[in-house]
Parts: sequence; structure tokens; C-alpha cells
Amino acid sequence: MRFPSLNLIRSFGTLALTALLASVPAKAQDLGDSLITAALGVSTATTGTADPAVFISWWPTGSTAWTPGHYAVYRKEGLPSDAASFSLVGVVQPLTDPVSVGYVLSRAELLGSDTIALANNIDGLFDALVPVSGLPLSEKLAAIIEVSSLDADSAENLTLLTRRHPAAAMAAG
Repeated sequence: MRFPSLNLIRSFGTLALTALLASVPAKAQDLGDSLITAALGVSTATTGTADPAVFISWWPTGSTAWTPGHYAVYRKEGLPSDAASFSLVGVVQPLTDPVSVGYVLSRAELLGSDTIALANNIDGLFDALVPVSGLPLSEKLAAIIEVSSLDADSAENLTLLTRRHPAAAMAAG
């Protein structure tokens, strides 16, 4: 197994920290007081692109409720102490369009995500709440993300699903 270089790991840490720090000053991006954050980097050899992939995951702990929103993610090249400008990487938000969800799923598959297990877990967790059996995976996931914004049971199941499947977390925002 080949491990990423120390500079690559530092870049991932900087990106994760930047995403959190960028969200603190703006009220629209308040992630709450009780929060766990994790970052996982995947090397360029795995992604097959010039840029490494980074997953940043956050979720509330304890009794804190978290409602998905729109969060801007910024990055800065180099070490945290280096003088450099931040640049917008993208906006994290819940995806309810099957085409957008399909793109995220294909990207997650390239990184090793098990979409068959994801589809099976969706059928098991959501079929009683949202009849999704027989739909393509992108439509299933888009439908449950949309329903989860209105139904507390679906939202709780989606939270469990996102902790097990990074592809679901990417789509759920």
C-alpha cells in the first residue's frame, strides 16, 4: 500500500481546517457548537486525475440537530503558516436532482465506493418510508434526500446511511 506524502496530508488537513474556519464567521454557515469533523484524502493515483480527492465529513453530536444547508469550502495551497490566498473549491449542499446525484455516485465509484451495498441499504432503510425499490440509484438517493428535509424519520435514516457510505454523504451535503 502506498501512503500519500506528508505534504499531501498537510494539504488535506489545511483544506479540512479551512472549510471549518471559513464557515465560522458567517451566520449562514454556522455549523453548531457540538460537531465532529473528519477529513480523508485519496491520492492522485487512486483518482486518476491531476488533483487528489478529499472527503470532508461533519455531523452533530449529542442532542444537537443539524439541518443540511449550503456551505462554502475554500482551500489554500501549502502549509497553514504559508502566506497564500484562499480560493473557493465549491459549495456543499444537498443534491435532489438525480443527474447531479448520478455524477457524485460515479465519482464515488472511481474512489472505491460500493454502490451496490448503498442501493441495498437504501432499500432496507427507506422502502417503508419512501417507496424507492426499482428506481435507479441516483433517483433513489435524490428522492430520499428530498424527503429527509421534510420527514424526521427519513432524516435520521439518511444520517445513518451517510456515516456508512461516503457517496451518500457527498450527495446529502
